[in-house]
Amino acid sequence: MVNFCYNYSKDVPTISIGTTIEKIPSIIIDNILGFKELLVHLIEDHGYKKFAFITGPLNNEEAKIRYETLINVLNEYEISINPQNIYYGDFLYNSGREAVKTFLDERKIDMEVIVSSNDEMAIGAVEELKERGILVPEDIKVTGFDDTEGAKFITPPLTTVSQPLYEMGWKSVESLVKLLSGEKIPDQIFLPTKLIIRDSCGCIYSAIEKAKIDIDKEFTKLDYINLENLKDKFTEYLLRNIPQIDSKTLERIEKLYYAFIENLKERSFNIFISTLNWILKEEEQEGKNTGIFQDCISLLRKFLFYYLDDKTLHYAENLWHQARVIISDFSERFHGYRSYKTEQRVNFLTQIGISLTSSFEKKEILEQAKNSILNLGIRSFYIVEYKDSKPPLKEGLLVLGYKDGKEIKTNEPFDIYQIIPEKFLPSYRATYIVSPLFYKENSIG
Repeated sequence: MVNFCYNYSKDVPTISIGTTIEKIPSIIIDNILGFKELLVHLIEDHGYKKFAFITGPLNNEEAKIRYETLINVLNEYEISINPQNIYYGDFLYNSGREAVKTFLDERKIDMEVIVSSNDEMAIGAVEELKERGILVPEDIKVTGFDDTEGAKFITPPLTTVSQPLYEMGWKSVESLVKLLSGEKIPDQIFLPTKLIIRDSCGCIYSAIEKAKIDIDKEFTKLDYINLENLKDKFTEYLLRNIPQIDSKTLERIEKLYYAFIENLKERSFNIFISTLNWILKEEEQEGKNTGIFQDCISLLRKFLFYYLDDKTLHYAENLWHQARVIISDFSERFHGYRSYKTEQRVNFLTQIGISLTSSFEKKEILEQAKNSILNLGIRSFYIVEYKDSKPPLKEGLLVLGYKDGKEIKTNEPFDIYQIIPEKFLPSYRATYIVSPLFYKENSIG
């Protein structure tokens, strides 16, 4: 992989994301900071001392750093960890399940918390514990690293460490632009990680914490102009609590903030709810999960609660309640429709499989394949048959071909190492998915 990068980096500006490569600028996350925060939280805030750890593959740079950080932090707090309490994983889901089986069935260790080197293994561990009737976090706590979608939606939601993936993408392109402009950039750009506290470590349900009002706080009533001027302060508050919000969504939430204040002033027209509706549709269209807006509404309420007089607060509570109902409805429909589309695709693929095996006539099979592939929305595809059935297989025939939705017809044999005839190559950059065709044990195309 390194040699592959070097072949291009001499002539083409190149950035490495997540891996340090000598002589190539790299965008690297600070694995230590967020992970150390997590471990300190488990030790200082919860008082845990009986740790089990699932490593990643230790020939991986990030996995090695996380392993060393765990050992160093436990040593700082004079907590010993038995080698029996360490399972050497591979970052994959089944590794988490196997770790739990090994800890409980083979080694029979006593543990309070399983710390995993990534979310995928942590999710595997949680599901294995659940199947055994062991409650998370009541009986055993589990934590991860990455802050993936699965970590947010599993029950209980996973305490983890968030990587700034969006920022990594942004910084990489920003760095490439600088390289193209002839500017010098550092060999390594480090981005921080951040602790995300949810339920799996034994903390109180995080959504309740976001919505809870501190009753001892003093009320400071503000007029509408002053409330509008608090927008930047609210943005900072929001990012402290939901750091993974991307810039586009953040921009929309800022518009929502102004719409809310406007609605408190002009109560005849519900500008807040109509703005929220528009935003949710935009987010849904981009394939984003609209459930995050429930947290945003809770934080908006918590932020403004002390600045509103009783009459305005009563009206605001009604708006917040309407907003929650709308977000819940959007979220339910989003997941419901996604399930429906997935089921549709599975049924369609099943029908394709049935239709392709319902005939032994090559002409009929190719016709079925053509119709099925086009119905999947694939506009460029090629079915190649070997000219000779016995090795060495040197020449191929294009028995079915489409390029950008137009059918290709040719009887000319071609060198199979071209994959498809050169004259039918796309004129733009493209990715091939190439699959061999077999009949029983014979390779046919």
